[in-house]
Amino acid sequence: MNMNDRDLSVVDSHLTHGHVICQLSNSGHKVIRPRYDESVLLHVLFPPCTNSDLVAIEETFGFSLHPSYSTFMRYANGASLFESSVVVFGVVHQFGRGESIDELNPVSLLEKVDLFRALHPASHRVPVGSVPAYQKTFQLLLDVSGTTSIIDPVSGQERSFSTFLKALEAVICIDDVLYQSRKPMLARSRELETELEQLIGTKN
Repeated sequence: MNMNDRDLSVVDSHLTHGHVICQLSNSGHKVIRPRYDESVLLHVLFPPCTNSDLVAIEETFGFSLHPSYSTFMRYANGASLFESSVVVFGVVHQFGRGESIDELNPVSLLEKVDLFRALHPASHRVPVGSVPAYQKTFQLLLDVSGTTSIIDPVSGQERSFSTFLKALEAVICIDDVLYQSRKPMLARSRELETELEQLIGTKN
């Protein structure tokens, strides 16, 4: 098992451990629900990227995909984790109304990249995910080397990780602990924001 596969295994273990039910929808979405409340969509992992999806992403980014990022996208073409408190963008094939699980789509990666480049034309990085917390939405930005940074949208400070999976693991570890506390969502959202500020160095 190579390093990227090991990192993906760690991420997957955080998403599927404990008392959860894993289901596969008709359209191939992997849906994970807590056993104590099966009405909750804890995680939604969209069907893996195809080779043509990865080519389309490379063309949009303008650079080759780092193996860490492509490893995740072959695992899931975008994701909504911990009740949408961690979002990984994906390639949208067909827009649904979202009235059922099968009609859910990932947040559009291509649209997010276009918007980011319109606002930051000189940047060599691209947005690949976000962490909507209490009052801030932190961004995950990827560069050609695979370095992935978590950005505080207010201070502009950031914490960089060597790969996408390392950055995702750092966020998921925080959110997993908060979710296991079973506090109300608003309280978890506040704590997630504080934890990310401390991780980045915005707040001591």
